[in-house]
Amino acid sequence: MAKKTIFIAFARGGILPAAIIGEKKDIKVPAHTPVPVPADYGQHLIDDKFAYDATEMAEAIIEKRLAERKAAATAEEAKRKADAEAANQARLAAEKDAADQSRIAAEQKKASDIATAQKVIDDAKAKLAAAADDTAKADAQAELTKAEEALTALKA
Repeated sequence: MAKKTIFIAFARGGILPAAIIGEKKDIKVPAHTPVPVPADYGQHLIDDKFAYDATEMAEAIIEKRLAERKAAATAEEAKRKADAEAANQARLAAEKDAADQSRIAAEQKKASDIATAQKVIDDAKAKLAAAADDTAKADAQAELTKAEEALTALKA
């Protein structure tokens, strides 16, 4: 069974014998620093007024350290979440930018195709106006109709 321990602190500092605490050398303890010692030895120091019971102080220190670790873990988790959100926002922005570039390229191609179709219509109208006989006029009219249908399809 493990030995029961208590926390004590020395009012003016003290020395813990190596034999009592299971170390190779004596340990010098600064004033008001809680240290765990075997319960019977610690109670002896308390009874003889060499030390005082520092259990509450040690528990407060332990609680403070646990709270600090928890706060640090919470801050780290918040930082990870913020970093993940920032990365996600950057990815979404990049995807939107790529989609915008694709849309702009498609609009530019459509505008170019419409301009080309309009040129074909203008050329067909010029041929129709320059046609001398009925066969040439019919061919020019068919070409004009086809070009107008292509333009209408592009604008749709």
